[in-house]
This record gives sequence, C-alpha cells and structure tokens, in this order.
Amino acid sequence: MPKRGPVQNEELLGGISYGKLGVNEIYFRVPLLMLPRRTGVDASATGVKISELRIPFSAKHVKRMALRSEVTSITDGVTFRVGVYNVTAGAYVIYRDYTATGENEDAITAGFPADGNLLELRGECTVAAAGGTVDINYLLAYVEYGVS
Repeated sequence: MPKRGPVQNEELLGGISYGKLGVNEIYFRVPLLMLPRRTGVDASATGVKISELRIPFSAKHVKRMALRSEVTSITDGVTFRVGVYNVTAGAYVIYRDYTATGENEDAITAGFPADGNLLELRGECTVAAAGGTVDINYLLAYVEYGVS
C-alpha cells in the first residue's frame, strides 16, 4: 500500500476532492445548544435572565442556523427575547422577541459567527412589568452543515 502524505487541496479520504461532490452531498443537522423547560422566569425588571451552555462555534461548511423556541406563558406587557448570543462579538446571532405565547422557528443562512466564537443561549427581558414572569417550554439551536 503506498504511503500517503498530508491531505492536500481540500481532499477527502479516498482521493475525492470537495469540487467533485454534488451540492451538500454530505449533510448534517447538529444540535448546538438546548435549554429545557423553565417556569416562572423573572420578568419584573429588564436584563439577562438566562445565559447557558457557552460553547465554541465551528463555522466551516455551515449552511444554516436555526433557533426553535416555545413560550407557554408570559405576563401582559412583557417582551422577552430568546436567542443564540455571540459572547465573543457581543451580539445576538439569531433571536425571537415574545410578547405572547407561541412556538417558532427562526433561521439564518448568512452572517454566521466566526470560527471559534463563543456562543450561548440567552433569555432576556427587554420590556418588564411589575410581577412579570415567563414560562419557556424549550429553546433549541441547531446548525446544518453541508460539505460541497
């Protein structure tokens, strides 16, 4: 068996180069961050109420990033933001503002964080109400990678 050197020119195992693959021939959907149910989250004052699961982002071959979320209870007059926050850049990558209950999926296909940036799930009260609370059924961020 001939001895192989390091992989060159984006070559995959077996000598197939990326350029010879069909569009998204190799495709993965990977859960990135998840937050289980939270009830009675304080919304009586503005500010970050939940910040969880800080991880470094792998940007190579990202095609899409999505945030699925569901708020099952929210006090009238409250606006509560849930999203993927880029800690390194100090800005949300993707988010949803809730003023009423609901379940949503939001996605982006461009403007992804840089490789190695630290990301976390956040819940933030942007408009508060006296005695306000929010119940979150779940938050899930996932990334779709396509090699082509």
